[in-house]
Amino acid sequence: MLLRAAAALAALVVQASCAAAALGSAPPSAPRTAAASAAPASQPATQPAATQPAAGGPGGIAFSDSLPAAARRAAARKTFTIVYFSAKWCPWCRKMEATTFADREVAALAGRFEWVKLDADRSADLAAAMGVQGLPALLAVDADMTVLAARGGYVPPKEFVDLLRQWADKPRQADPARGALAALRQAAPATGPAASPQLVRAVEQLARPDQAARGEFTQAVAALGPAAWPGLCSLMADPRLAVRIAAGETLATLLPGGPEFDAFAPSQDRSAQVEAWRQWVAARASRPASGPATSPSTRPERAKP
Repeated sequence: MLLRAAAALAALVVQASCAAAALGSAPPSAPRTAAASAAPASQPATQPAATQPAAGGPGGIAFSDSLPAAARRAAARKTFTIVYFSAKWCPWCRKMEATTFADREVAALAGRFEWVKLDADRSADLAAAMGVQGLPALLAVDADMTVLAARGGYVPPKEFVDLLRQWADKPRQADPARGALAALRQAAPATGPAASPQLVRAVEQLARPDQAARGEFTQAVAALGPAAWPGLCSLMADPRLAVRIAAGETLATLLPGGPEFDAFAPSQDRSAQVEAWRQWVAARASRPASGPATSPSTRPERAKP
């Protein structure tokens, strides 16, 4: 009897030791299970990555706040800039940022473009010049900041993916710089205040950040003499920002010391500045010729800001 009792006791000790060893080697999953069961049944424990905006901008897209800088980068990459106009008071803009810009497929395509986010209230003149009529607004802009395509209103993720693919597949036109330069050199002198078609094409080429023939264009414009000055003044009032900048820089290079001109100023201020330039140019043009005043060789310097 005593032997049977001792054997039973030994068996119990062995079972208890095995159970303790098993408990010691088991992973501590109880806290994770408890935490998971505490979450509501209708809400996943972790959010999908597509709905978690990353750093860098709405939805993780790396938005710039400078259109000229983005256009230069886009030109170097031979791609487009996508301009996104929004406002603090725009609820559909917030929805766009929380859903569409956070979508995985949108993020996968975003790297094909340069992105700019602008406040429509602070950039009202630019928005008007680009034809923005409602928010949110998305525009595909070329290197010369010409609007190639636009879409207004909230765009759901799937629809936006299709839109980005359409914009990415847009055919690139051959660089028309050589043709524009040849046409400018053959152009007859202008006789009125408006810019000739050849001068317009030339300034459009000068407006391109990637323009390798910038010096040749400036020389060709200078060779036109005072006949080109009124046309450059007219292009300083162009609705396209890049064209205004190029026309103002070219005229200031040819005629240093002229009035102030700020291509980014509100339209009313710009109008007054362009008119001051017109009067100043007219006064210069009426002076007797004093040698090669517009010769490119006598004006190698750039206009000072």
